[in-house]
Amino acid sequence: MKIAYRNYTRKKLINLALYASQNAKRISIALDIPFEIIKDEEIYQSLHGKMIKITSLNRVKANKKGLTKGSKIYINKNNLT
Repeated sequence: MKIAYRNYTRKKLINLALYASQNAKRISIALDIPFEIIKDEEIYQSLHGKMIKITSLNRVKANKKGLTKGSKIYINKNNLT
């Protein structure tokens, strides 16, 4: 029973985070505020209705246990445009 409740709570939190992200994106577009999106291992910035590629992301093999997904990614600064 606890596992089912935990899964339900996790899904609920994911939905709330997605809803908040969509609201933030819509408000940023309405107010013409630039925002960044990570898509296809690249970071894009939306500015004045255009998507500009900022940099690429590369995955790193980490030997340490317990790292989250975000801590296994680094920005490759050689690909800045």
